[in-house]
Amino acid sequence: MLNEDGTIKTNTKGHEIRTYKNHDISEYAKVFVGFRRQNVRGNIESRIKNSNLIDPLRIDPTRKDHFPKVRAAR
Repeated sequence: MLNEDGTIKTNTKGHEIRTYKNHDISEYAKVFVGFRRQNVRGNIESRIKNSNLIDPLRIDPTRKDHFPKVRAAR
């Protein structure tokens, strides 16, 4: 966490107050597993850098994380 002036907030023992724990980050990362680039559609996008600018990602179910996601404690 940061103070208004951009310095790091500390607790009474002088340790940094973190906004996320490593467990939180690893659980949130599971949400993004399984995304792949979307195929280029046969319209104007195929002439611009060969990329799909409208919906650039698709879910590939073969690469998805099928384990349950744990909700972070608040």
